[in-house]
Amino acid sequence: MKKEKKIWTLEQYANRVWMIAHTMMQEAARAGNYGRGYAIVAHEATAIAGKLNEYVGRVKFDDVGNDFTEMNDYLMQLRLLSLNAHLETINGVEASMDFNIPKCMMVFTYQLGLVANSLAETFGGKTEKPFVMPELASPVEFAGRDAFFIFSMGGHTLIENVRSIKEIFYRNRADFAKGSLSVRGENLPVADIYGKLNLTQPAGDFCPVVALELKKVSSNARGYTEVQTIFAVPIDDLDVGFIEFTRIGRSAEVKAGHGFHGYARECWDLLGGEQAVFVDWEPLK
Repeated sequence: MKKEKKIWTLEQYANRVWMIAHTMMQEAARAGNYGRGYAIVAHEATAIAGKLNEYVGRVKFDDVGNDFTEMNDYLMQLRLLSLNAHLETINGVEASMDFNIPKCMMVFTYQLGLVANSLAETFGGKTEKPFVMPELASPVEFAGRDAFFIFSMGGHTLIENVRSIKEIFYRNRADFAKGSLSVRGENLPVADIYGKLNLTQPAGDFCPVVALELKKVSSNARGYTEVQTIFAVPIDDLDVGFIEFTRIGRSAEVKAGHGFHGYARECWDLLGGEQAVFVDWEPLK
């Protein structure tokens, strides 16, 4: 594709991101209190739309960025934003009295992800590798509503309930030397699971970090107390996805030699012989 056509395409998608972000803001306002996190995502999407339009101007008039390498960062930001919007939508479903609101939020979340994927196809970004959703080998009928976040660490497929995922960040925002991640003025401890389990760490600066929330109930003379612990773990790449409102998998034994053998609180078999492990994060964090 010629440079002029790429500039025109980028300009169209930058405007599309702005329109999606504006509509997301409206849906967040309709959602009320539980839409605050979604509003943050929408605000950041608006900021990226502005950066994309500024980038278009620089490429068009200043003759810079002819190779469009700067697009890699914008593509990663859009992909991460769509994932965080997905998290906010799913976590807010049960709190909403009007299910039409989270359904609308999900529509615009998907739209944001589609824009990122379309831009990746045009500019050859790092998000162009498609994520193939695994299928459960032994599903169990489940009447409830739930969703699960699928990702990988050290090449191993892991799975976690979205209720335990707070946010997804850039790896380059984590200070591994200090073992912390700065999030809006607060420092989250970063668990070096790659080092503890001797797993192969991914290359590159754009690999994401997932903020997890553990809830532990303890009892004392005054009754029961719920203690929440939030920490961060780096993951392999952006080949992540959701199994939404699905049948739960039948629990299976973790295969010998698995990187997380001994640190699994549950395991599901996937078609093709692979396994998806729910990690017991407590002894690893």
